[in-house]
Amino acid sequence: MTRILVTEARYGLSPAGNPAPLEASAEDSSWSPYLEEPDHVLLVARLGPDATPNTSTGLHLYPLPYWHGVRQLILRLAKVLFSVWRLAGVSGVFVVRMPGTVSYLVTPFLIIRGRRFVVEMVGDPAELLRTAGKPRSAQGAALFQRLVIRHAVGVHYVTEHSLQASYPASKNAHVASFSDVNIPESLAIARSPTEDGFKMLAVGTQEMPYKGHDTIIRALPDLPDHVTLSLVGAGRCQPSLRALASKLGVSHRVAFLGSLRHFEVLAEMRRADLFVMASHTEGLPRVLVEAMSTGLPCLSTPVGDIPHLLPAECLYAIDDHRQLAICIRRLQADHDEMVTLGRSNLARVSDLQRRWAQARKEWVSTFDQILARDSLRVCHVLHQLEVGGAERVWLQMARHMIDEELAFDFVVLSGERGVLSPAFHAAGATESLVGISPFATFPLRLARHFRAYEPQVVVSHVSLFSGIVLLIARLAGVRRRIALFHSEGDGRSRSIARRAYRTAMRGLLGVVATDVVGVSRSALEFAGLKGIVIPNGVSTGAIGPRQGRRLGKKPRVVHIGRADPVKNRRAILDIARAAPHLDFSLVGPGGREDLGDATLPENLSADGPTDDVEATLGSASVLLLPSHREGLPTVILEALACGVPVVASRIPSIVELEHQLPGVSTVPIDAPPAQWVDELNRVLSLGLAPSTLRHGVSASHYTLERSAKAWRGLWD
Repeated sequence: MTRILVTEARYGLSPAGNPAPLEASAEDSSWSPYLEEPDHVLLVARLGPDATPNTSTGLHLYPLPYWHGVRQLILRLAKVLFSVWRLAGVSGVFVVRMPGTVSYLVTPFLIIRGRRFVVEMVGDPAELLRTAGKPRSAQGAALFQRLVIRHAVGVHYVTEHSLQASYPASKNAHVASFSDVNIPESLAIARSPTEDGFKMLAVGTQEMPYKGHDTIIRALPDLPDHVTLSLVGAGRCQPSLRALASKLGVSHRVAFLGSLRHFEVLAEMRRADLFVMASHTEGLPRVLVEAMSTGLPCLSTPVGDIPHLLPAECLYAIDDHRQLAICIRRLQADHDEMVTLGRSNLARVSDLQRRWAQARKEWVSTFDQILARDSLRVCHVLHQLEVGGAERVWLQMARHMIDEELAFDFVVLSGERGVLSPAFHAAGATESLVGISPFATFPLRLARHFRAYEPQVVVSHVSLFSGIVLLIARLAGVRRRIALFHSEGDGRSRSIARRAYRTAMRGLLGVVATDVVGVSRSALEFAGLKGIVIPNGVSTGAIGPRQGRRLGKKPRVVHIGRADPVKNRRAILDIARAAPHLDFSLVGPGGREDLGDATLPENLSADGPTDDVEATLGSASVLLLPSHREGLPTVILEALACGVPVVASRIPSIVELEHQLPGVSTVPIDAPPAQWVDELNRVLSLGLAPSTLRHGVSASHYTLERSAKAWRGLWD
């Protein structure tokens, strides 16, 4: 599964055509937990103008339009947003690092399109804006950041306390807390200060003033002349920093080193005597941990999780250059304290490294689990998994559609496993028994299941009761909620209570269903709501031709359907008595429940259920279906795919098929047995070529492939 890394970096193309960072600071080892399979990594970055890149990453690139600064972003905002919208349609798990401009542009589209994403929380956006003198913007940024975090499937905090308190993850999210710092393999104890020079080092972006480099420069006039400062970093604030150094008369003591590669920064740390941070806001700064790991004594402002890293005597107030100068003079004058602090920093980082290594290992494992669950998860809610038309349709859909990018879970409201349960399991689907009884606890149990399975889509197959199911799905946070209607009625009475129930459920569906689908126009009409038709389909390639009847045998008329009054199987008894020249077979579950004590004619057999409908149809001469009500009977499509003609009742859903497919003929539902027999004789006398019937289905929109494509398009 693709890992999509959303970066703030600007990239160019190497001579080989690979993405490569335009600045050394873009090479960020903190992405390493997500780079184990480079072929499955997509790097999102601004693709800059032609430049000589520093190195090739060897990763696949998703280029965003280039901008640098707010003005360029505004001018190119339409192109950027269009590119981001397309990016949100890419399948995979997104990793966004926040705060960051690109991440803030991308995450709203990820939320809108229901994409799964992980947040790397490395700083506090509200604090950044407060330090820039924008308190109202800071409030808005905090609210937006909390919204994003609540939608993330995983959050990696670089702090252990501060960011977690300000931006808590959702209860269902995977959470980790560790620094992504790259600890050097060889550690060096800081050298002692001498009269020849005392070198301070500060590292950080100069794009915004929150790093506080001006505070360190202001402290220099209060320090001896041999104390110097090296600043690593670049950005639009550098000219003002240079001007400040010149104004204070310390330009010769400040070295602006620009952006350096990681190994070059470590080398500067080994040459320094003291590391200084003056940030107005931080999470848990990687560069401070790296400085500590080289044995450098460190001074810093008490922001983020820094007070958990450094002792109180190494902290000073934000913007207080005088207090900073006092701290520096104290350390410069006490060689033993410098050595003690350096060793203490080494020991502290060594302890943290062990903890972080274990946490990082667990996070990599957790991220693999998130990747494994990145398949589109569709939860189907049905009454049972018995041998019925809808169940057989979705068994075929499961066999055809389930793969590493699509998973099906079938929630069974009967609370019992059905005859088809093993077949669904073999197809790769899962089955979850959430019985509707007792109803008092049903909503809680179903909501608990939705939260545990985390489906992106719920498809409810239980007629108007789908209103209740989809309401629970909505409360459980499922974004796509589909009501699927299989029949043109519910077979219930027209009592006042029943009509009130139908009205209430239709009203509820109008609120909680994101989509309403009928397998036929008549089924959609029963739903009483605006929606679309996605007809059932059969795999014409998987169904073989019928065997044909053997010489000397009577033509065989087959009915396939459950023992239910709506199937009108009693009428078949009378039709069989009126046609002694034909053999009749009732195939389906339920035995004789709908027939009562009626005596079966000699030319009719009740053969019970079958798990091989194709074989049953293969030996049939004609399919008989005198139902009172149907949605879109899949058995008709299966019969035609086997080359078997169909005689069925003249109801709306079957009339739709009669007008579109050869081999389907209808008889009025209340026609006498003789009229049914006449139609059976007529169809048999036509001698329709099985290939004609099979071609009619394969050329129509009633194929499994077309149905699956329509459903996948709806889910995506």
